Amino acid sequence: MTGLEIRSIRQLLGLNQAQFAQLVGVHAITVSKWESGITSPTDYQVAFLSQYRVAAKEKKVREELKGVLIAAGVIAAVILLLKAASKK
Repeated sequence: MTGLEIRSIRQLLGLNQAQFAQLVGVHAITVSKWESGITSPTDYQVAFLSQYRVAAKEKKVREELKGVLIAAGVIAAVILLLKAASKK
């Protein structure tokens, strides 16, 4: 997965690098390095990012994501995204 693809997923979700890093479970600097091509996510992280890409295409998911991140934390957001992705 390229840095441009990762940035596209993050932007589609409407998140800044820090928020996206929290969602993925890494530091914001890691997201920055992924997006600039300095480093790459692990195969495990790529699998999650791929599911986020599918789920992020749904407007309802994008709208709910910010509230979930703020109110319920990262775990609930991950469950929401994976649930939406599995419906595809």
